[in-house]
Amino acid sequence: MVTAFTVSGMLKSGYERQSQELLIKQAALTSASVLNSVQAEINLYLRTVACATMYEVGERSGDENEVTQRVTEVAKKLENGWLFPGVSLELSFDNLHQLLLWMPDGSLNIVGSVPAIAKHVMGPESHGLRIEVTALPRFRRLRQLSRIVTTLHENFPDLEDLLRELNENFRYEGFSFEEEPGGIVIRDLWAQKTLTSR
Repeated sequence: MVTAFTVSGMLKSGYERQSQELLIKQAALTSASVLNSVQAEINLYLRTVACATMYEVGERSGDENEVTQRVTEVAKKLENGWLFPGVSLELSFDNLHQLLLWMPDGSLNIVGSVPAIAKHVMGPESHGLRIEVTALPRFRRLRQLSRIVTTLHENFPDLEDLLRELNENFRYEGFSFEEEPGGIVIRDLWAQKTLTSR
């Protein structure tokens, strides 16, 4: 009789231990999944913000410092923008300005790691967020082309000839030039429209 109780107690404690281990593993997977989800959303969000900021700053003939400052400001708003049941999330974008890299072709890449902790209520944690936003429009090159086109547009008598020459000269760089009301639009065919020359 005593042996049956002992075996029963051992089996019960074994099942409890196994179920506790399973719950901890599930909690660890949940915290990792939350962090992966947030990482994907942040990468997409930063790409959208960077492209929109380039367009906005380019329309005002701003410079790359304005772009980096605006992207950093908008990203800081995300630090407290996440709520998940059972998982607390801590993010810090204090070092984001160090991750903004202007490439030689004039494009902006945002690459690096951001401190982050996703902690499940049961204890397991996941750490770190990988930011990888590449192939953004070539803002610096577009800005330079916009200045050139503005000068040429003022001094070139025939707009159709100007557009034809610009398209021939810059097609291998991945740019196209089109007339739209109010000016000439430069399109980065490898990205998207970002600057308008008026």
